[in-house]
Amino acid sequence: MAYDTSSGYAPPSTSNMQEDASGPMFSIERVALQFTVSSDFVAAAVANNVVVLALSTGRILRIDLDSPADIDGSYSNAHTTRKTWTAAHILQDIDLPKKPSEVGVIRRLFLDPSASHLIITTTLAENYYLHTQSRTPKALSRLKGVVIESISWNPSQPTASTREILVGASDGNVYEVYIEPSSEFYRREERVT
Repeated sequence: MAYDTSSGYAPPSTSNMQEDASGPMFSIERVALQFTVSSDFVAAAVANNVVVLALSTGRILRIDLDSPADIDGSYSNAHTTRKTWTAAHILQDIDLPKKPSEVGVIRRLFLDPSASHLIITTTLAENYYLHTQSRTPKALSRLKGVVIESISWNPSQPTASTREILVGASDGNVYEVYIEPSSEFYRREERVT
């Protein structure tokens, strides 16, 4: 099958990617956490040298593997193959807005390639969105009850919004979703009685 210029599709056999003799496409390195975690890991995602770990308590840990010195300025093992991270290296320590007994345990994490956008899904089909600049996950009310199995992120350059993304559900449906965070997006509504 030849390259189709109208759709941009290039099958693997005719891909114009050339082998780069300078090194591998990616590498795998062991990351050792040097702090105690009081619950089990239930999900993880990695993109753009950012690790996001989900715990069974509903807690989410976001760790930037590129710039631990930006957090506490004391990381000294930068040139070793085994990276050690202390509690001071955690960029964000975030809890879901509700307890796991109410929304279920975190089931899957979907992190976009820029590590700016995170979608969290639970065992009770509650879905949340978390932007890298926010500390509070936002419930995705229109996707409540949808068991998310996959996400295809928009390949555009990193932006404040997710742009258009495709969300694949366990029932076979595919949803087109656009999430644009703003200051109002994360602001709690005040009720006046």
